[in-house]
Amino acid sequence: MNFTNKFSIAVIWNYLNKTTGYLLDFILSVVLARGLGEYYYGVYTELWNFVFLFSLFSSAGIDTAITVFLPKVAENAHHISCYLRMTFKFFGVVVLVIMLLLMLTGGYLSRTVHSPELSALLKIVAFYIAFYSFILIAQAILLSFYETRFLFWVNTILKSSVILCSYLILKNGGSLEYVIWSMIGINMITAGIYLFRIYPLFRVKPEVQSLSPFFKFGFIAWITSFINYLLGRYFDIFLLGVFSIPKANIGYYNIAFSLTLAMAAIITSGFSGITTAAFAQFEHQNKRQVIAEGWLKVTKLCIFISIPLFLFVILNSRILISAVYGEAYVQSANLLQLFAFLYLISLGLGSGTNSALLYSINKEKIVLKIRAVCGLVNVLLDIILIPIWGVKGAILASGSAIVLTIGAEFLFSRKNANLKFPARFVFKISLAAVISLVVSHLLPAQSLLELLVTLVIYIIFFIFCLFLLKPFVKDEVISLSNLDVRAGRLLNFFSEE
Repeated sequence: MNFTNKFSIAVIWNYLNKTTGYLLDFILSVVLARGLGEYYYGVYTELWNFVFLFSLFSSAGIDTAITVFLPKVAENAHHISCYLRMTFKFFGVVVLVIMLLLMLTGGYLSRTVHSPELSALLKIVAFYIAFYSFILIAQAILLSFYETRFLFWVNTILKSSVILCSYLILKNGGSLEYVIWSMIGINMITAGIYLFRIYPLFRVKPEVQSLSPFFKFGFIAWITSFINYLLGRYFDIFLLGVFSIPKANIGYYNIAFSLTLAMAAIITSGFSGITTAAFAQFEHQNKRQVIAEGWLKVTKLCIFISIPLFLFVILNSRILISAVYGEAYVQSANLLQLFAFLYLISLGLGSGTNSALLYSINKEKIVLKIRAVCGLVNVLLDIILIPIWGVKGAILASGSAIVLTIGAEFLFSRKNANLKFPARFVFKISLAAVISLVVSHLLPAQSLLELLVTLVIYIIFFIFCLFLLKPFVKDEVISLSNLDVRAGRLLNFFSEE
């Protein structure tokens, strides 16, 4: 099997893995929100903020380094064994330190965010973080070898099991603590499955080599991850707790943020991680122009899906949240509209594909500097806006910082890889989406059933507009046909001659 076919198959399974994962995470959030109630869903949101933070410590940037370095030595099993043995020795020490740190500081952290319930829960999640961090590294190893089909099945079973256990526990009057213990048990089993899968890579006799570039890259990726923490929802959640924002409002914030990221995942998840590995391999072969072409194709595909999807959700956010989460969470609608609009801009500028490109051409320090500056901007905006506007201020701060980050990374990517922004393509897709929205919403939907009818009309008119505007060019259709003949034939109707 040649690289193109191998990569395309891996992308498809990776897409299924990521989108299914986000869909199952979304279902879990609905189960927890309805089962825990507004207050305790806010507590859960704050708890998972700390899970994410301490997972950053324990992963130590190794997962990112693996996806960049392992593809470069994929033909040398002795080098791979050397990388992995040193990686897990380092990982074991870090995890033990993180678990001890979390157990010692749990009480202080709970007082900081004014959540007394967190003190005992943080000690429990220390075990969850240990297994979860191992899973992240194991997934990065398998992703480097394009084993995305295996990842799909394991992750789907894992997340489905978590949903089922959480539902049964909450339905029978169980508490959040029991839900967490069930997650720990399921993660322990999953970690065992991954260990069995990657163990043959360790059995090869390692060939001693310098791992300094590997760990140096991992350290930079590690620091970048912490800066991303300052840019993301988790730092917002931490500050919302510090400023004593009501727990229910923190839950509203989490719903708006989670739904937006879930929509983005539907679009970009197939390329997550695997794009970095592929770009790194092309860079190793001195094919910088191929990287630029790959960036353009990925970005166009993201734009093609994100604009119509995000605009439809923005316009109908109130009905969607009411139908899925219940009327108690309808205050999330305005937050969703604001954040989805800002995130849509970042998707149009290339989103995570920019950082994948910069990582692959060894420009990780640029990513670090950009995110450091933008992270500080987000912190300052949070401190200014949260006391004034509460959760809406947090959304505005993070959304603006994300747009600034992606915009800066795009400019540096364009400079280093001679990228071309598809402005004409963006205009045509936006025009098709706006026209379709106007037509489909002549009679506004008042219920979920009416919204489904509106969606069908919207899709039909959007396809019709694409046929008239023809946003794709013939070369792109030919290129796609080499990967999937049926997809190429479909897009041929929407391409210029």
